[in-house]
Amino acid sequence: MKKLILCLSIIGLVIASSFSRAPAADQNAVAAATKAADNWLKLIDDGKYSESWTQTSAFFQERVPEGQWIA
Repeated sequence: MKKLILCLSIIGLVIASSFSRAPAADQNAVAAATKAADNWLKLIDDGKYSESWTQTSAFFQERVPEGQWIA
């Protein structure tokens, strides 16, 4: 019985670990997105609102005028 529980536990861990691993390309994309987000948030922290607005998407810019964002 102990061997069965041990085997099932190992199988469960192997299955769980296979789902948690992202391909290297995905990890690189996540790292790049995280760096871009950190840089953008630093602009806001530094009070560079106009520059932060310029770096947003067209979708955002169409909905939030620059003056409103700066205010």
